[in-house]
Amino acid sequence: MNKFKTLAILIVPLVGLIAIASVFVYDPVQINVKPTNPSIKFQAPPPSYPMSLQRTSRSAICYTDFEQMPSGWSNIGGNWSISPNEGYKGNALYGKDNDGGIGYASQYYWQTSISNYNSLWVSVKVKLATTNHDVYKGIALIDSNKTQLYEISIYNGKLYIWGYSDKLGWKQFNNFSISNYNVNNWYILVVNYVYASSGISISAYVYDTSGALVASTSATIKGRYLFQPSYVGLEIDDVTNKLSGRGVYFDDFITSTTDPRYVNFLNVPQGYKIEVWDNLGNLINSTISTGDNVQLYILSDIVVGTGSGGSIIIGSNAGKYTLNYTVPSTDSILGGDTYTLTSGVLSFSFGANKTSINVSAAISGNTYNITGFILLSIINTDSSSYYVILFLNNMTGNMGSLNANIALYNSTYTSSNYIQISNGAILSNSTGWVSIPPNGYVNATFSGFFTQSSQQATLYLQLGYCMMPNNQGACVFYPVQITVNS
Repeated sequence: MNKFKTLAILIVPLVGLIAIASVFVYDPVQINVKPTNPSIKFQAPPPSYPMSLQRTSRSAICYTDFEQMPSGWSNIGGNWSISPNEGYKGNALYGKDNDGGIGYASQYYWQTSISNYNSLWVSVKVKLATTNHDVYKGIALIDSNKTQLYEISIYNGKLYIWGYSDKLGWKQFNNFSISNYNVNNWYILVVNYVYASSGISISAYVYDTSGALVASTSATIKGRYLFQPSYVGLEIDDVTNKLSGRGVYFDDFITSTTDPRYVNFLNVPQGYKIEVWDNLGNLINSTISTGDNVQLYILSDIVVGTGSGGSIIIGSNAGKYTLNYTVPSTDSILGGDTYTLTSGVLSFSFGANKTSINVSAAISGNTYNITGFILLSIINTDSSSYYVILFLNNMTGNMGSLNANIALYNSTYTSSNYIQISNGAILSNSTGWVSIPPNGYVNATFSGFFTQSSQQATLYLQLGYCMMPNNQGACVFYPVQITVNS
């Protein structure tokens, strides 16, 4: 009896459980998964960039900024010395007439003969040392015997062309009033002559230091005053009683076979900005290229700066990827120079959904050219803001001669810190965070060079983007590979 009761008790729950379970019926479930495009993608950077610049010709045959007494010069009369800090920039040459030179004036001239040239350009800056009394001051073209000359000078508010012969004396060939003449100001005198056996044509121009033309005149000289110039230099003629006129400061002297009022640039694509800077950090002038060949007006400082160094910057009009060419301290930027630009072409390939990128580029193989370009563009296709950063993980190749900076710029040109590489050593391995607004973009820029040619290095980076800066919130990382060669 007890046995049957126990069995009944056990069976009833089991049957009940089976009955309950049979009530539930499960239909098949379908799930459709649609992949969405990533919010942050890479975009193709501009394919062409300015890679290197080289001076390919120089038309100056003589130049000096008078920071010190120039070698190869001599005087015919006068007292000549360097006046510290009295130049337009830096030092100046000071001259004072003593009636001891050709035509009872005083000359300071370059001793190398120019008789092989039938045409030359000559320019110098002049300024009266003190206000009273004015003296003739300018440029002298001298014959081989040093008995004749042409004087192109400024005096009492006029531009003059004179001739002198030891047999015939002085003769004025032309003059022209200088607009708004101020005896205290620096003036730039530019002379071009063309010699032929039938006569010599002299064109003269005076500019203020802003580059504005304030006077010009010309003369064609024939007959007994005609000679071919053999020497070029400076002229002072004090016509006051007892030589009471003041001394004169000279700066930025140049003699050139072509017009020294311009620096010429070849192979510069349309839209690129060109800037010339002196060694003191002053912008001399800039222009936007309208084609392959460009002339940049640098009349205000024909011997740029203090006659050594300086720099030339070429790049996008926005100025965020540029070539920076530094002139060696043993060289100068001069009017009449011609520079030729070599452009580079980026090659790149994307991974799936443009979430990885490989970039290859040629960069400078010397320390004078720092090549700059947009390495990659990062676009935000989302309606939310993100924060992006670049990390440098590793490098291979000729790292020891590589110097580079990599930075991020957003659409308002706000810059991050730099990834910094100096002679192959990683000084900083990340850029810092930069915000990328909805539907906005960020550019990664590269600026660098190898210290020698025929080098190559590969950089392995990661782009990180997060919903908040400093790795806060959800973050995603993309691989970036850069190969540079010289």
